[in-house]
Amino acid sequence: MFRWFSKPKQVDQFSIDLTGARAFLPTLRLKFDTADAPNRSTYRDGLSDVGVALAYAYALPVADILAASVPAAKASAMCRDIDAALVRCQSHLTSSDARTRALAARFVAGCTVFSHLYRMRLHELTAPAEHRAEAARLAASYATVVQELLQDSGSSK
Repeated sequence: MFRWFSKPKQVDQFSIDLTGARAFLPTLRLKFDTADAPNRSTYRDGLSDVGVALAYAYALPVADILAASVPAAKASAMCRDIDAALVRCQSHLTSSDARTRALAARFVAGCTVFSHLYRMRLHELTAPAEHRAEAARLAASYATVVQELLQDSGSSK
């Protein structure tokens, strides 16, 4: 009688990732568009640090990392590494040391943005055809915001 309870539905990872990326993008754009310098610099510095770290770890040019122009295998590995770093950094957000909290917040900001960017790029490359266009659009939006934030850092220095 209750057999349907024992058959859980398969998780649609694409829908989960797409919903998360759609929800976070307006927040990111708002942080970019507001004049809140500490918040903006946290994201900018985090993106710069994480982007350079990914470029070093995967022996790729920083420009390719920022645009997420990588093959599916590397995008998958990067998603895994970024998510592991994100979990590790989140554990330091409650540290008693203010410098540790600030550094963790910076890395969490950068990892969160790159996580969404690379998940959408991975879905663009590997998802069924009907989902690829939406994933490509979101990946391009994230790449644009990353480029704008990092260009802004060059002009403000």
